Amino acid sequence: MGWNEVIGEVEERVVGTIEGTFRPLEGIPFFTICYPPEEERNAIKEFKHLSERFVAKDIPSEVISMKEVLRDALIELDVANESDESAVVKFERSKNREELKEDLSRYLPKQVAEVLSRKLKNKGRNSVAVLIRTGALYPFVRTSSIRAKLENKVKCVVIIAYPANNIGEMLNDSSFKLGGYYRGEIIYWR
Repeated sequence: MGWNEVIGEVEERVVGTIEGTFRPLEGIPFFTICYPPEEERNAIKEFKHLSERFVAKDIPSEVISMKEVLRDALIELDVANESDESAVVKFERSKNREELKEDLSRYLPKQVAEVLSRKLKNKGRNSVAVLIRTGALYPFVRTSSIRAKLENKVKCVVIIAYPANNIGEMLNDSSFKLGGYYRGEIIYWR
């Protein structure tokens, strides 16, 4: 299955969800699309085009870069500074590697989910949010934790572009198992 088939399947299910002719698994309007990590550039382009097609069908849609959400979360945690990009480097150097990894893994998932929740809070059931660049969250934030924190907080359909060959395996790294939350639809690259 190539991009045409994957995007066509996603579009059909999302439009069906909004029109009430398709019910996602467990009624959760989240769609996670797994694709080979080497397809990241094409994924960004394809998901932006998909969003434009929704808008052409009078379905409000927005593409949200998780790289930008991550930056905003780091700023809110006082790890980064909007006007001084070297602040992150200074923060990294102030801690040992394990301490840094532990701190970011502990606080970043909640903050990323909060930033994203604010971006999505005014979107209605008939709108779509397409999350791209989820690989930027690796290895500190798991998309499963974001989905769990968004459920019952947002009303819109959420599409998560997920650079992995299998759910639970981000960026084709079999040592990084996500575990946990897999409600909603999962569409695999075939």
